[in-house]
Order: sequence, then C-alpha cells, then structure tokens
Amino acid sequence: MASATPSPLASSVEKTNGAKLSRLLIDGGTTVLRSIFNGYHSPASLSAALNANYLTLQNLLRRRILHKPQWDLLFPPSGAPPDSQTFDITLLFQLLTNICGLSPPHSGWHKKPPISDNSLEANLARIKFYRNELYGHVTTTGIADPTFLTLWHEIRVVLVALGLQPAEIDRLKAEHCGEQEFLDALLEWADSEEDIKSQLKDIRDIETQVLQTVDEVRQIQSFDHETIRESKAKLVEVHQLQKNLQESVSIVHQNRLQDSKAIQDTKLTVEKVCEKLQTLEEASKHTIQNLNDENESIRDDKVLAKLAKVDNLAETRRHASRYVEGTRLSILKEVESWLANKSSPNRVIIISGNAGMGKSVISAVLCQKMLEVGRLSGSHFCRHNMARRRNRKVMLQSLACQLSESLPEYRKALVKKLSRNVGVEIGDMEVEELFEFLFNEPLSDLKDPGSIHLMIIDGLDESEYQGRNELLNVIADYFKTLPCWIRFVVTTRPEMNILEKIQDLNPIQLNPNDQENLMDVRLCFQEQLEHVLQSDCQDTILEKLVEKSEGVMLYTYYLTEFIKKNAVRMNAAEVINSDLPSGISSVYQDYFKRLKKEMQKELGITEEQFFDFLNAMVAAREPLPVEFVYKLFLSKEWSSADEQKVRDAVDCISALLPIEGECIDFFHKSVKDWLVEESTSRQKKFIVSGKECHRVITKLCRDELDELKLKGIQSSTLKQTSRYALQHGVQHILEVEENARPCSLDDIVKNFVLDLELVYAKLTVKSTAAIEDVLCVQEKENTNGLSKNCREALETLLLLLRKHLSTLSKLPHAIFQILLNEGGRELSAEALSLLNTKYADLPYMEYLRKKEERTDVLLRFFASDNVICFDVSPNQDYLVCECSNDTIHLWSLRTGQLMWTRSTLVSNNDFQEHLGNAWDFLSPFHRSVVFHPTLDLILQGTLCQGYTLVGDVKPLFRSSECRFLVCSISGDKSTMLTDCLDGNCVIQWSLKDGSEISRFTHECEIVSFAWSASGRRMVIVDSDKCVYLIDMNDGFETLICASVLSRYVKLTPDCRFFFCLVSDDDEHVWCLGPKLFCLDIDRNTKSIYSLDCFFRTRSYQYASEFEICNESGFLSGDPFWCSSIRSFLSVDFALVLKKQMLLRVSPYSKVIEMCRLNDVREWRDDYFKPLVDVYFSVDGDYLYTVKGTRIQRINLVTGDVLSKRIRKKGFMNLVPVKRGVLFQIKFETLELWNSELSVCMQRWTGFFLVVLPLSEKRVALYTIKDLRQEVITLDTTSEKIVSTIASFDGTFLACNNKYEVLTTTDAKFLQLWRKNQVLWKSSIQVDLQSCYKNVLFSPTEEYIVTYAITGSYVLDAVSGKVIRQLENMVVDNIKFISNEDCIVGLNDPRGLCLRLYNVISGDLLSEIVEERRIPSYAVCPCKRLVAIGFGNLRDYFEIIQVKLPGDKEKTKIKRSVEKKFI
Repeated sequence: MASATPSPLASSVEKTNGAKLSRLLIDGGTTVLRSIFNGYHSPASLSAALNANYLTLQNLLRRRILHKPQWDLLFPPSGAPPDSQTFDITLLFQLLTNICGLSPPHSGWHKKPPISDNSLEANLARIKFYRNELYGHVTTTGIADPTFLTLWHEIRVVLVALGLQPAEIDRLKAEHCGEQEFLDALLEWADSEEDIKSQLKDIRDIETQVLQTVDEVRQIQSFDHETIRESKAKLVEVHQLQKNLQESVSIVHQNRLQDSKAIQDTKLTVEKVCEKLQTLEEASKHTIQNLNDENESIRDDKVLAKLAKVDNLAETRRHASRYVEGTRLSILKEVESWLANKSSPNRVIIISGNAGMGKSVISAVLCQKMLEVGRLSGSHFCRHNMARRRNRKVMLQSLACQLSESLPEYRKALVKKLSRNVGVEIGDMEVEELFEFLFNEPLSDLKDPGSIHLMIIDGLDESEYQGRNELLNVIADYFKTLPCWIRFVVTTRPEMNILEKIQDLNPIQLNPNDQENLMDVRLCFQEQLEHVLQSDCQDTILEKLVEKSEGVMLYTYYLTEFIKKNAVRMNAAEVINSDLPSGISSVYQDYFKRLKKEMQKELGITEEQFFDFLNAMVAAREPLPVEFVYKLFLSKEWSSADEQKVRDAVDCISALLPIEGECIDFFHKSVKDWLVEESTSRQKKFIVSGKECHRVITKLCRDELDELKLKGIQSSTLKQTSRYALQHGVQHILEVEENARPCSLDDIVKNFVLDLELVYAKLTVKSTAAIEDVLCVQEKENTNGLSKNCREALETLLLLLRKHLSTLSKLPHAIFQILLNEGGRELSAEALSLLNTKYADLPYMEYLRKKEERTDVLLRFFASDNVICFDVSPNQDYLVCECSNDTIHLWSLRTGQLMWTRSTLVSNNDFQEHLGNAWDFLSPFHRSVVFHPTLDLILQGTLCQGYTLVGDVKPLFRSSECRFLVCSISGDKSTMLTDCLDGNCVIQWSLKDGSEISRFTHECEIVSFAWSASGRRMVIVDSDKCVYLIDMNDGFETLICASVLSRYVKLTPDCRFFFCLVSDDDEHVWCLGPKLFCLDIDRNTKSIYSLDCFFRTRSYQYASEFEICNESGFLSGDPFWCSSIRSFLSVDFALVLKKQMLLRVSPYSKVIEMCRLNDVREWRDDYFKPLVDVYFSVDGDYLYTVKGTRIQRINLVTGDVLSKRIRKKGFMNLVPVKRGVLFQIKFETLELWNSELSVCMQRWTGFFLVVLPLSEKRVALYTIKDLRQEVITLDTTSEKIVSTIASFDGTFLACNNKYEVLTTTDAKFLQLWRKNQVLWKSSIQVDLQSCYKNVLFSPTEEYIVTYAITGSYVLDAVSGKVIRQLENMVVDNIKFISNEDCIVGLNDPRGLCLRLYNVISGDLLSEIVEERRIPSYAVCPCKRLVAIGFGNLRDYFEIIQVKLPGDKEKTKIKRSVEKKFI
C-alpha cells in the first residue's frame, strides 16, 4: 500500500528552523532597531522629534511609503503621546532611514551591503535584506539545517553588532520550538508586516529595473498582474479545498469516524487560512496599486541625484554643542519675530561679526530650533578649506535638494526642470544662472504653502575663492526676488567688500564691546566653570575672565577648556594673578606653544622644523597634505607608528588645525592672518615670514615632482601630495626670490613646466593647472632670459592648452595627440616618443601630414548663451560680451581667463517691441555693451551706472534717463550717440555729466546708425526701407536718401563710403542671400555718383578693405564681417585688434574666436572653391576624391594622382568595391568602373534611392517599385542579384549581409525584419528623421548604432536591446573604424569635430577639432585610416592614422605617406 503524502502543515525540524529564524528576525531585529531609534529620539522627546519632522513624514505618507495604521501610531488620533514600543520592525526601519540623519550605505538601503562595510547603516540594510529574503521569497517555511546554520550565523553577527546580547541569541537557538510556537510566530510575523511589497517575488529588484526602459516597466506590471491572478487561482483552490473538506466532514460524520469537535476544529482552521489568504490578496492589490507612485518617487530621486548635496548634520551638532542656554536670546528672538511676520519685505537677515564671535554656533542653534518646529528647509556651512563647502554652485544645489524634501510642490517643479534638456550641464552654469534655474524659476509659479521656509547659510566670507565671492552677489541682488515665504539667515565676517554689498540689508552686528554680548560671555563662563569657581568670590573671577575675553565668544570656549584641564579649583587671587591668555591672540599663542612643546617631546623636532611646518601651513594654497607634515618632521623612512605620533601631537590643538581627508588646515582664516600679522608685542612668539613660507613648501613640491617623474604618472593612484605639487608646485617655486632658487629659470621651465609627463599629470588633477603655470612664468618672470627654444615652446604650449581646453577637460591624455599634431618639431617629437613607449596603450589620432602650426583659431571665449554684442577695452586688454540670457562676461584678452559673469543692468527684453519691427534674423547682434572711453567702466544699456573691471556696480550719472540698445562713442571720446526705447530717436549724450546734448527725431523706427569721426555726419537706416545721410551740424539736414531695406550700416573713416547689408524684399532675394551695398558719397555736391552692389563677385574684396575700420566704441557703426558667401550670407560680429588680430562671433553662437585677420580672409575665400568628397578603396591603398567635376584616384603610398576623369552630369554617389567603384547617376543608373576609372564594366538601370555598401563585394540597393519597397543585394564581383527583400513595413534605414532589413515606424521605433517576420522591435525614443544615414551596422554586424538630434544609441543586433547611450550631442555622421570603435562626426561650436568612441563601453577615446569646412570624411577600418576632405585647392584632403589600444603601428603606410606629403 502506497504511503500517504506528508501534510504540508505537519511539523518538522526544517519548519522549526524557520520558526526560530523568524523569531530571531522579528523579535531580535525589532528590539535592536527600537534601541537604536530611542538613541536618536528618546521616548521623552519622541513627540517633539516627530513634530519637528512632520513634513518629512507627511511626504512619506503622501508617497505611500508609510501607511495609515503606521501614521496613527506616530500621531495617535486620540491625542495620546506616541510610544516607540508599539512600532514594528518596518516602521522603525523607515524612521531610522528618514528622520535620524543616517546616510545610505554605498550599496543603498535595498541591497545587501558588501562584507567589508560594517557601518551602522550597512547593518540596518542587512536586517531589511534578510527580512525580505526569508519572508517575501520563500515557497515554504521549512529551512534545511545547512542553510539554517549559515543564515543564523550571518543574522547573529548583524544583531550583535547592533547591540543584541549574544547570550539571548544562543538561548533562542537552543530552545525547543514546537508546532504551536511556529504557528504563533508565523501569524505574528504576518500581522506585523505592513510592507507587503517584500512578499512579492523579488519585487524590489524588479522595481529598480523599472526605471531603465518602458518595456521593463510593462514586464514588471505584467508580472504583478500575473501574481494577482495566481493568488486568485490559489484562493479558488483553497475554496475547493474547503468544499472538499466539507464533503469529507460529511462522509466522516456519516461513517462516525470522527467526532463533531474534530470537524469543528478543522472548519475553523480552514476558515482562518482562507481569511489570511484573502487579507494577503487585498494587500497585494493595494501594493501593486501603489507601485507606480513609489516608482515615480524613485524616478524623482534619480533626477534629483544630479544635484550635489552636502550633509550638514555633523557640522550642526559640532557647533551646537558649544552653545550655552540663555545666550544670544535677543538675536534668536529677532529671527523668530521676523519669521512670524509673513508680511515682512525682507527675505534675508544678515548676522555679521568678526572671527570668534560665535556666528557658527548661532547658525547651528537656529538650525536645531527651526528643525524642531518644522521651519528649517535647508542649511549650509561654508568652509574656506573645503572645496565642496566653499563652492557656491554646490551650496545652491544642496539647498535646492534640501528644500525639495520639505516642499513637495517645489520638488515636482524642480524635477520637471532638471528632466529637460537645458543645453548646458548644471555644473557648467554660472552662479547667477544656477540660482535662477534652481530657485527663481521653479518657485515663481508655486502658491504660498501657508508657512515660512527658512534656509541658513553660515560663513558667507569663507565662500570667497581667489578673490571672488559670487555668492555675495547672489545674496545681495537675487534673494530679494524670491517669494516672501522663502527666507534666509546668513552669517559673515564684516569684510569691506561684503559690507558694501549688504549694507542695504541692515545686518545684525555682533560687537564684542556690546553690553549684551559681554553678559552672554559672562553667562558662558558661569555655566561652564560653575564646578571650578569658588562661590565666595565668583563674581570677581567672572569679571576678570570677561575682561580677558575681550568680548570674543570663541575665547570663552578655549579659555574654559584651558581652565578645566589646568585647574581643579581656583580662587579670585589665582585667577587675577595667573597668566591666563587674554583675547583671541593669546589663545592662539597658547595653543601653538602647546603644539610646539608636544612635538618637541614626542618627535624631538627642532625649533627650525617647527617653523618650517608653520611656514608650509601659511604658504599652502589649499589644505596641506598630512604626508608633507611627515616629511618635515620624520626621517626618510618612517613607520605608521611615527605617523601616529605626528597625528597625536597635532590633535592637541585640533580645534585650530583640524585634519580632514588626509589634509590639515586652519579651522578659520583668522588663525592664518594671526600668524602672518606683524606685531611689536614681545609676547607673540610665532610670526611667519612671507619670503620663508614658499622656500619650505617649494622644496616639498619639487621633491614630489621629481619623484613623480622617476616613478611614472599613474593618474588613478596619485597621492594627495602629488596632486598638490602638480597643481601648485610651479607657482610656489616662482614665489621664491630668484637668488634663493635651487636652479635657473630655464631649468625650472624645462623640468616643471614643459615636461610633457607633468603637463599630462596636471591636466588629470585640474584642466587649467598647466595653463596657470605657463601664465605664472610669463607674468612673474622676465622671459627674455629664457632660451629661444624654451620661450617658443612655452608660447606654443600655452596656445594649444587654451585652444583645446574643452577637449583636455574631458580627455587629459589628448595632450599628447594635440602636441603630436600641432606642437612643432620638438614638442611633437617628445609626444611621439612618449606615445610609443610609456603611453603605448593610449588611443590617439595622428595627422600624417603635419604643419609647423595648426592654430587658425588662437583663442576661444565660451559664453553662457548666444552672444548678441561684444566690445574691447580701449587698451585692448579686456573683452566684454552680452548674451541673450541677460548675462555679461568679462575676459582678459592676454590670458583668456574669465574674470567674472554678471547680470545685465538693462534687460534686452525691455526693447522687445523695438526689436519686433526690425529684421534681425539675418544676424541677431546689437551694440548694447561698450567700454567707457576714459574710465575703467563697462556701460550696458544705461548711463546711470556701470560695471567696474572687478565686477562691482558703480554709479555714473544717477539721474540719467538714457536707455539704449545701439550706441556709438564719439571720436573725441566726450559724447555718445544712442537709440531710445520708443525707437524713433537718436540722442547725443555728454559723457562728462550725462546730460542730453541733442536729439534727432525720425518719423519711422531707427534700427541702426553710424557716426563720422568728426561728429558731423551720421548715417541712419530705418524700418521703412530707407537709408539717410544726415548733417548733424546743420539742423540735421538730410543729405542723401536711398531706398534699401537694411539692418546694419558701417561708415568708412574718411566718410566717403558707407556699407549696408541689403535685401530686396519684393523680389525675395533672401533665397539667394542679401547683398553688400556700398554708397560712394561726393562731399562737395552732396549727391551720390556711384552705387555698387557686391554679390558673389571678386569685387567683394574691394569692400573688405574697409573692414579694418572696426574699432572699440562702435564709432563707425555696426562691426559686421561677411564671413562667407554661401546659399545664405553669414554676417559675423567682428572687431579688428592691433597686430592684425580679429575677434569674431557667428550668429546664434556662444563662442567668440580670436584669429589672425589674414587667415580669416583665406577662409572666406575658401567658400568660393568647390567642396571635396573623399572615399577609400576597400584595401586602403588609394583615395578617391570628388571635387567639382573631377574625380581623382590617389596612391597613398606614393602620393601620386594616378587617374582622373570628369564626373557625369547627375552624379550622386561613389561606392568603392573590390573590383573598382560604383557610380550612382541620379536615381536611375548604377555603373561599375574599374579602379583606374578608365572602363565602365557594367551598368544597371532602375530607381535606386539608396546604395549601401555591405562588404567588399556586395552592396544593398533600396528602391521603390509599384509603390512597394524593395532591398536588392547586388554582388559586384559576379554582377548578380543575390537576394530581393520586399516583405517589410516602415521606413527603410539599413540592412546587412544576413538579408535583414532595419526599418523605423514614425521615426521613433526600430524594428528588424527577416523576410516577412519581425525579429525584434526597439522602443528607444530617438528622432531618426527617416534618413538611412542615421543608422548603421558594425563591420561584423554585431552592433547597430543610431544617431539623431535627440540621442545616439548602441544596440545589440541580435536582440535589439540598448547596450549603451553615447554622449548627448548633435551627430552629423558615424563610421566604424573597428568592430567596437567608431568615428563620430558632429557639429561643434569650435568647428566640425571628429570623435573616437568605443561603442561597447561608451567611452570617448579621442577627438580632433577641424576649423576648416569638412564636407565629408571616410574611414578604412583595415588600416585604421581616416580621410577628411576640405574646400580649398591647396590642401584639399588630410589623412589621419588612428591608434587604438592594442593596435600595432601601421609603419608602412605611415612612412610612405609622410615621405610624400610632409
């Protein structure tokens, strides 16, 4: 007889194991989590803590992370206080991770952390992981012994680490756990589990994948629905089981085999199970319904992760720990009253005080108090010695991130903005632009939430960096524009530049001699020294201590610490007579004395070594690496024990010299100021000499750089000392007096500035470090003392570093490629040597035909938005530009350095109505920003005020009503012509007093004007298609009137000619391009005797001779430069500088270029010359060029032109194949010619829309026949059609050798067809523009690349899954150079850019920027060659050798091409 199947509900050892594990996790886990939580929020203060975090908890409830039953435990409806004893493990976990200041471990809260991470946060994450694994992903409650022992050990380790007693865990393991205990534990577990998500199969892992693609979201949703259906099916089975049981009961009753009590018990058990399953089913439905909400929240979190966030909890606690209750009451009360007054017009309260007045403590206390009442929405503590904390952009991002956590509506608005493509990276925005983007714009449309949201910024003065404090400008000018319910408290030292900016904000001054401040100091001493001071003379002692403090709050902290450590009991006489330090100066003196004593005791250092340490600290340009300190104090070989001695010694004054991140720095700028401050006091023993400072740190940096060159550059493993030396070493060396330097200037430059390995290493640390070193040499030294080669190499290096700064910022190793191609003989040879030896694995692209100089563009200035105007200072040392986003930039023309960015004083939006009538679509430039001719002042749109060269707003003529978009400065620099807001006037203003001198009123809108140097003649153009010559000295008499529609006008210096850009609107000449219109003026007869139009003719050069008249001040009118004559004339904004240099910017461009004038004229001539298309033969030995009507075949080994032929009319395309080349003639004919282009071997006729190469022999022909799409595969060797594919839908994109066709639906979705079957369909959202050139297969057809305006993707050709998304860029073309690497051609503000990508990793390997027009480029994968074609007759193509990691050098081709072309 067969044995009965064991009951699934029967007891067993395995199920006993499961019961014990559930008790360990539920009981043990809940206990330790509750204990940890109570440590953060004690039961006594629990209610206050929950109220303080009400907004955060409410946000969790709104996102359905918390549920209503849990909310009722936190905020009981009955009004009773909350009790953490009622919180289950799920609720405790949510509270710990959201309101206790804990940061997620590196692996996140929802994944099992690595074994190496033993932090509190990691152990909490492990508790959640084990709970989900044991409860949500099991098919039975039974656990086998091996698994049980493993899990028991892992969970035991975690719980013990979290504080659970090991004995209790061992006692549970040894206990007997029967069936009833198991059932009770199981039911208790199920009842306590609020987070039902963990019961769904691995739903948390699937949830993270939801965010990747829409397909996966649908799969997850489908899976969830399937789970519900399975649950329902199980429920049906249970009902059927119940029915069967009832039938069994009836049978049992009939046969009297079981008594009625047993039947009743069975019924109750079944009903209980059914009830539990029904509960689980309802909970599952509820969970699935909430999944989308939670996924949306996760998506928002991912978007917000773009923002930097700084955790201020530790800073707040550290400063708040120094607060003494009862102090600073008036300040706290004033802030609270200000916050209570919702109608207050002030958005900012400034608290100002000198170093040591306790500003940071006030900020920290405000943070805690405002957090308790739910008002704090963000805080930031600036630190001068920490880049992230002093960075203004990081601060704004962090505050925005914090505000989004307390203001859900702002969170939505911010996520929406961050999700858009704004055209610039967050980190690249200027501070004002970033503030507008993160705060002004998202907050402008929000409704008043009914409560005040406060943000606190501590240490405004410490955000200053390299003499600039952009944050100060934002606070002074922009905070006031925010809604009235957003408030800021800002603390700062009262430095002069800060006081000038914030004086209108009425800052609260912390005066050390203020009576209330002295009372606070007294209270601090009284509270902290109560156990030390004798009661009978306490008042006398306190008065003496207050006197010694000099009203400095920081002194009270240090002095109380001093007294506590050095005195048990003190009487009045001892205090009065003791040598306690007075004031902050004495505190610093005492601490450094202690440090010196400690170091001499522990390390045996000399006084000279100690002062070397102080010198290095003072000279350091950023926090000093601790390893430098070791080198100063220890012998060459030291142990970790020696290092610890140094650290222990420094720890004795860690309050002044904290060590953070393996670097040491002053806790406050005042300490450094004190050390370098000269003093006549004999008591001050520590004075650091400025000259000596740099000598010490110079030696440290020089030794580090020498060691770096000796061991080799490994950018990924650079030490802190190496990074410091690379970034600052040269500048320290040059600070040392010349007679004290260890070597000559020539040696310094050769060894530390021109050494290419060090240049590369500097670029890996900071993209501008090498530039700063070269500039430092040029600015601080007499470079005439350098050798000629050294001086020329410096100039070349600086030129290339600045020219290619954007490339080097992304690819530091590209410096070798840049110098190889453009560095001249010596630098090029050194770069090649390094690429062939130490850096042989680096990818690069090398021009095989080199020039001594490839520097057509000498310098580029990148603006924040489209440039609408720029001007050059009278001395030609500065460049200012105005952008369409209402910002102004100032650069140094000598160094290329951006000096500052500011908001415009007058928005160009004020002139929108005026602009609306003018046709400025040809060239959107104005003359709205100009340098004052005699003052160091920049005028922008007004004469009321201007910007100084340091970026401050300075009043000029306060009462002036002048507002302008177009201006001209007179030849004698005393007056100025401007337009006006109504557009019908030209006004002459005095630049001496701002008064109006004269006004010319016109009947139509004046769109532009020009002025003669004498001030007598003026030319105006109006919106009524007329140009006038006006005599300004004779009642504004009109001398000439001509009918032309012009937007720009320019007058020659001799006032004989003026030029206009003209369009004949009636004849629609714009389809051909506007004309350059020249009028020759007879000054005697006041009439026109010559009228010439220069359009597509050589006589155009006649007009270009007068372009050199462009000068600062716009005296001659609009500085337009006709940079090209194409199908549409491009009119640049350009100014000619001394030494035949030209500054120019193209329409709608963000880049101003500095070029040589003659080079620019050559470029313009190139546009008249035919374009060149290039094609490689399949073996790479020959290059075919198509130029004008000629087709040439060039031997790349000899450089000889082997054959030529005249291309046929209607020629469209050339496709090289093994037998020769295919010519596509219109869409009707395909001809196969031999390689020598002498014989047409075959001809096919038809309607060929596209000809695509598939291999050396085969091509694909896309055609439409009888309204049906077909793809024909043609074998050019056998001259036979191999296949015809016709059964596919969608727009044809590409095909492969497997007879598979790739199509698109609505230019959004890709699908791969084989015969009439769809192999896969991809849902990537990319605009393919229905163009076959936007998709291609890799050479081995493993991968597919798609590219368009909206993005570029790499797909697996077999599955259609996206492997990688390339950078967000406007791609022009892509060609594979190997199976995994491709050359990407894209439009760039600098010209056409060729980039080398690895399609598998998505890594950018290299890039080349060509300023010449590149109509086409071709690749030869077998020989790693790239050919690019140009439009000029002399050098109409270039060959580039691509070197990929692992490639062998193509020496044969390289030598032969060089031999012919170099």
